[in-house]
Amino acid sequence: MKQLRTYSLLFIFSIFLLFLISCGEKQKKSGDENLVQIKLKLENFDPLEHKSFIDLTVENATQPINQQLKVSDSGTVNVNFITTTKKEINFNYDGRNFNLIVSPNENIVINVEINELLDWSRFKQFEVDGVNSETNTLLMAHSHYMDSLIQSATTAGAKDGTYSEPEYKSVRLGEMEEQLKFFKKLISDKNITDNTFIDWGTAKIHYSAGTDLLLYPFYNPTNKEIDDNNEYFDFISKFQNKHTSEIAYLSYLNYLKYLAMSYVIIGNISNTYKVERSKLPKGPTANFPIAFEMIKRLPETKDREYVMTYAYYHNDRGTPEKYRDSLNKYVGSDILERVEMTEDNENLNIRNLLKNYDISDKEKKELLDLYANTSDKVIFHDFWFATCYPCMFEFPYYNDLISSNNEEEVVFIFYGVYMDKSEWKKTIEKYELKGVHHLLSKDQLAFFQKYFGVKGFPHHQLVNAEGNIVKGKIPGIRADNLENINSYISKHKKESE
Repeated sequence: MKQLRTYSLLFIFSIFLLFLISCGEKQKKSGDENLVQIKLKLENFDPLEHKSFIDLTVENATQPINQQLKVSDSGTVNVNFITTTKKEINFNYDGRNFNLIVSPNENIVINVEINELLDWSRFKQFEVDGVNSETNTLLMAHSHYMDSLIQSATTAGAKDGTYSEPEYKSVRLGEMEEQLKFFKKLISDKNITDNTFIDWGTAKIHYSAGTDLLLYPFYNPTNKEIDDNNEYFDFISKFQNKHTSEIAYLSYLNYLKYLAMSYVIIGNISNTYKVERSKLPKGPTANFPIAFEMIKRLPETKDREYVMTYAYYHNDRGTPEKYRDSLNKYVGSDILERVEMTEDNENLNIRNLLKNYDISDKEKKELLDLYANTSDKVIFHDFWFATCYPCMFEFPYYNDLISSNNEEEVVFIFYGVYMDKSEWKKTIEKYELKGVHHLLSKDQLAFFQKYFGVKGFPHHQLVNAEGNIVKGKIPGIRADNLENINSYISKHKKESE
C-alpha cells in the first residue's frame, strides 16, 4: 500500500533548505547559517570521454540524501547544503568512492586529477581545503587502501555452499580482526594521530563485516530454518555502536539498515514463524508485525531506534496502518526530526524522464527507441555484467520466465554495463538469452542510477503498463520463484476494460 503523507508548508520549506544543489554555477558567498559549500574540480575532465555525472550521498539519520550532480564541461561541480551537525558525505564517480567529513559553515575546495581518480594506483595529485582538511586529506589519501582491505574479505555474495552460517561467521570475524590489525599498523607506521580518521576507518572495517554477516544467510541458497534466536546472530550484540565520534558514519547506518532488512526477511521466510504468518491477514504488509516484535527485543539503545526507523521507512512491502503512529514510542525526536519524507516514484514516467535528461541526443535516442513500442506493456529490466556471479546465476532461468509471458503484455530489456561489446555479445550468445539487449554508456547508466536506484547487480526493475517506474524489489530469478515473479508482473499490467 502506498503511503500518503501530508506536509505542512513549514516542513516542506525546512526540507528545501536542508539540501540546495547548484551545479556548474559560480559559488556564491551566503549568509545562510550552517551552509556547507563544496567546490569540486576534476582536472583534465573531457566531456566526450568521461562520465558527466557524479553521485553524492549526505548522511541524514536514517534517510541519507542522495543527489546526482552534473559535471560542467570544465570539470567543475558546486554543491551547497545546510547541516547543523558534523557529518560524513560520499562522492561516487564512475565506480570510484571517496568520503569527506564536513562541518556546519565549512567552505571546501577539492582539486582532483580525473585520470588518477579513476585509477587508484596512480592517485597522488589532490588538494582539499577547509576546516576538516587534515582529516579529509587522510580520507582521500587512503581511500584505495581501505577499499582494497575490505574487498579482500569473503563477501556474503560469494555464498555457494562452501560454508555453513557458523563457519562463515568464524571466517568473516577472523578477517575483520586481521583488517583491524593492518589498519592499526598503517596508523602506527605513518604516525597518524587524527582521531576522526582513526575512528572512521575502524567503523568502516567493523560495520562492513557486520553487513556481510547479516546478508549471508539470505543468499542462494536461502536458509529458511534460520531465525533471530539462532546463535549465528549472536554477533549483533557485539556490533553495537562502538565508535566514539559524534558523527553517525555511513558504514554504521548502512549496517543498521541491513539489520532491519534481515528481520523483515526472517519474518517473511523463516519456518520458525510459519504458524504465526498463517494467523496474520493476507496482504503485502501482513508479516510486518513479526519483524516489529523481533526489533523490540533488541536492547533499548540508539541502535534499536535506527533499526526501528529503517523498518518503518525502508520496508518495500509497506507498513500496516495501525503501526504507523507507534514509531514515536520507540524512536527519539532527534532521529524523527531528521527523517526526510519522500514520495514514492511510481508516478515517474520513464519516457518523459528520458526526454528531459541531460545527455547527448544520440544516447537519449538510443534509449527512447527501446521504449518506442512498449505502450500499454509492462517492462521488466535487468542490469548485469559478465563477471557478476549472481547475474550469471540467474540467466539460465530467464528464457522460461520470458516464455511464460505474453510478448504483447510484457517486454524484457537487458542492460549490460561495465563490458566491451565483445564480452557483452559473447555472454548473451552463451545463454541464448531472449529479450531486448543494449550495452549502456556511462551517461546512460547514470540515468538508471538516478531514477532506478541502480547500485548493486543484478538489479531488476519494473515499469508498469502506464509507463511509470514501479518502486519495490523483484524476487530473485530462480526456477522456484518464477510464479511469484509473474504474480508481481501481473499486478502492473493494463487493467482489462
